[in-house]
Amino acid sequence: GFIYDRLAKLRLEAASFHGDPGRIDQLARSWQAKQPLGYLFRLKQLESAADWHNLKEMAREALAILKPGEAKEQVATYLITAGRNLSDDSIVLDGKKERFKANICDDNMVDLLDEAGNQGKRGAALAEICALLTDATKDTGEKKLLAAKAFIMAGNIEQAMLLAKEEKAVGWSYGSATGLLFGSILFL
Repeated sequence: GFIYDRLAKLRLEAASFHGDPGRIDQLARSWQAKQPLGYLFRLKQLESAADWHNLKEMAREALAILKPGEAKEQVATYLITAGRNLSDDSIVLDGKKERFKANICDDNMVDLLDEAGNQGKRGAALAEICALLTDATKDTGEKKLLAAKAFIMAGNIEQAMLLAKEEKAVGWSYGSATGLLFGSILFL
């Protein structure tokens, strides 16, 4: 909660004030997913110091530990920043994949596919996205719609049809996999 977050931030600020980055690392590693502020605080310091190699390493460590959500999405953004500053496209792409997994949404999917396209890896990235979203048939709402979009982009109309199979008649409101599929087939 808020009080725990504030206490954690005060401990991190005290360690920083004493010039003890090792203590900050120790706090981040001991708190792990229970309190992601430790990693976020340290990553911000590494970014400010332009320590791109350590930023990459700490971000990868945090990504392996944190659960999907806002904190993991922020950590993935730090990995992207490190990759750009190290001029390493594979790190940038990894960061965008991790950001999508942390927060499965349209913006992150489009950003991932754009980067993958720039690197000539769009097909592989789209296949990974489709594999990640195959369980969306159990979902309703945005994840199901996002899965339909991914399957349509991948040319997998059959899988997109399965998503729309149990839905009601075509609806034109945003959020309908059936409406999206219907419009896509008309376009084709």
